[in-house]
Amino acid sequence: MPNIGLVNVVAGREVAREFIQDEIVPATIAAVLQDLLDKQSPRRRDVLTGLAEVRARLGSPGAAERVARMASGLAGDR
Repeated sequence: MPNIGLVNVVAGREVAREFIQDEIVPATIAAVLQDLLDKQSPRRRDVLTGLAEVRARLGSPGAAERVARMASGLAGDR
């Protein structure tokens, strides 16, 4: 199944676990969170590394404004 969470879409892979429909079970969510709260967890390290990669891909703050200007420029080319 393709990723649907924005972080995962931008990363092109699963960085953050996605809980879809029947997967939203308290015990499952608790297990994932427990692993992320453990500062020695390899999964936590992987998630933090993935989030840093996503942040780098998105660039400096103001990405939404830059995209809006780009879109506005495209509309002017018509």
